Amino acid sequence: MDSTIIVIISAVSAIAAAVATIAAWRTVKVSYKGVKTQILLHLRTEFSSQLMYDALCLLSEFKKEHSEEYKFKFRELKEKNGEEFKNLNNARRVIKGYYLKVYYLSKADIIRSQDIKSLISDIQFDFMLDILESFEEVIAVGKYDDYLFQWASKIR
Repeated sequence: MDSTIIVIISAVSAIAAAVATIAAWRTVKVSYKGVKTQILLHLRTEFSSQLMYDALCLLSEFKKEHSEEYKFKFRELKEKNGEEFKNLNNARRVIKGYYLKVYYLSKADIIRSQDIKSLISDIQFDFMLDILESFEEVIAVGKYDDYLFQWASKIR
């Protein structure tokens, strides 16, 4: 009789442990979804900020104003290191910083490709690959690393 009670207690304990494990796993999953949602909302808010809007407009207008010569003009401004260059470079840094956050979150498997596509439209990817990459080439003379742009091309 004592051995039967021990077997029953062991079985009940095993079932309770399995239920507790499943409950813990579900809690972690729900918690992960909550954190991921917060991250995505933060990224969306950051992209919609006035700072980002101004940076995107500044670089777009600069490219539009200088047409095919915009890379050379930016390089010229970089050499002079004047106020216009500083403003353009700050805009470049704001935009690149945003894309780097998304890149690192993607590489850490915190956000997936479909999450990224909900954050960044094709037009925004085009901007990154067309305009931002050109500015990066000028800034990183001799040290240009295109890993961010290779990743963006694959995601797109």
